Amino acid sequence: LRQVQCGGQCARRKFLVWKLPQRWDGQGLSDRRACLAVVLAEAFLLGRVAVLPKFTLDAKRHNAGLQLEDSDLMDYVSLRCIPVDTLPADSPVPAAAFEVSGALDPEEWFHHPATVLLRRSSSEGFWRSEVHPTVLHLAGEFHGTGMKPTSGLFCPSRLVADLAAWAAVALGDAYMGVHTRRGDKLQMMPGLYEATSAEAVAACVAGLAPAGLRNVYVASNDLSVDYASALLARGFRCYGRELFAKVLGDSAQRLREDNHLLFAVEMKIVDDAVVSIRTFNDATPWFWRPSPATSYWLLDRSMHDYVFGFTATYSQGAQFCSPLDLTSWHPREVTAVLRKAGTPACSFEAIEGLPRLGQA
Repeated sequence: LRQVQCGGQCARRKFLVWKLPQRWDGQGLSDRRACLAVVLAEAFLLGRVAVLPKFTLDAKRHNAGLQLEDSDLMDYVSLRCIPVDTLPADSPVPAAAFEVSGALDPEEWFHHPATVLLRRSSSEGFWRSEVHPTVLHLAGEFHGTGMKPTSGLFCPSRLVADLAAWAAVALGDAYMGVHTRRGDKLQMMPGLYEATSAEAVAACVAGLAPAGLRNVYVASNDLSVDYASALLARGFRCYGRELFAKVLGDSAQRLREDNHLLFAVEMKIVDDAVVSIRTFNDATPWFWRPSPATSYWLLDRSMHDYVFGFTATYSQGAQFCSPLDLTSWHPREVTAVLRKAGTPACSFEAIEGLPRLGQA
């Protein structure tokens, strides 16, 4: 985490502060991470230190009704690959703040003299806040999955990485990973019920499995589906969240109480599999990967299909782009490239002209 130390250094820096109401607009971890990507992208393009906001993670749909404290998400992710300096929420910053609203064009606001720019989220929810298209494009590249065809730049937190590594050892290192997204999306997405059925998943695994590989980890938010029996009938051993029953100590307690943590760990497990199968065709590796990654899907539709309309690619998988490498680029250079990308900023297309890891 690229945190700056307050004191004399803070007096020379400029800050971006997003204020969010407490216990408000609760959503899943992936959605709230995408919001954090917006905050970080805006801070990068404005040349400012981002004061990390705290987000409300949904309890009813995603955590069995147990409401957690609002979080800056650092229990789940690391920002070590995102070139933005940050401060924890509620950090002391210079008191005088210039409150702004609307979409901030980085070309117009980069040199604004205010030490602190204060942004307030829309009262109708974070995604109702006005954000400049260049910021949304870069946020998509930071977040990746569902926004841009790349793994993005978020890394796992130490706890998430350690738990996923423990699981990989328990699985025997060589395994296939499957993520099935059901739950509330079953009512929104035609074909999702059938595509994520036990038989459909087992058939997909059997069709993609390398010779001799028989261990499969299935990450699912619907425990009513018997993936284990369908996979066993085809000669595969199925593992899931019950694997973590052997975890001891504080981590076991955290996993029982925090389904968002389990989700992050399972996404890392699927990312690290020999073959990764995800539910939707725009579901990329959830965490940063230094090279292009191939992902297969169960349903040839976008996870935002109910917003954008039918989004078929007429294929079973794709190799996604390697992540950005902005370490040697000035924010204004990045802004110039992003402006050429135009709108809509929500399009699932990589930004051409920005440096990526592995490029000559």
